[in-house]
Amino acid sequence: MSHSSPLPDAVAIEVRRIIAHSLRIPLEEVTLEKRLDAAGLGLDSLGLIKLNVEIEERFDIAIPDFVADDPSQMRSVGDVVALVAGCVAKGGVS
Repeated sequence: MSHSSPLPDAVAIEVRRIIAHSLRIPLEEVTLEKRLDAAGLGLDSLGLIKLNVEIEERFDIAIPDFVADDPSQMRSVGDVVALVAGCVAKGGVS
């Protein structure tokens, strides 16, 4: 029997690592509540596109474009984690 509960935690840690690495900030600063925009981590549209690509490559998934689709859907690190965890659970397609 497989255990699915660790998956969201593992996804959260890896997404946080990807963001921290791309922004060159400590992992501790990338909390699930932290906003992606200028009020939080300061990601602009180019930063969001790069993050989108890095996450897709790391998890081997296809997720909606954070910029082209409704950007209000991706407000926080937690929003990204939820999207990625859901996609991974479905087998790679959002």
